[in-house]
Amino acid sequence: YRLFEGTHAADLAASSAKKTNGAITRQQMISDLKIVSKALDDKKFLVDRVIHALELEEVAATKDAG
Repeated sequence: YRLFEGTHAADLAASSAKKTNGAITRQQMISDLKIVSKALDDKKFLVDRVIHALELEEVAATKDAG
């Protein structure tokens, strides 16, 4: 689960551990991957917001210096 470290890694591990026979179904795998995809999308949105804020600060600093 190293690839999915963070807040959702435990969710995936717990979800997979609920299977009694130890095998994960294709449907469960799809469901788990959708959860991971959504979490990554949420993180990307946050990173994009920080980038945008930093770019605005850079423009303001350039105007003040110029």
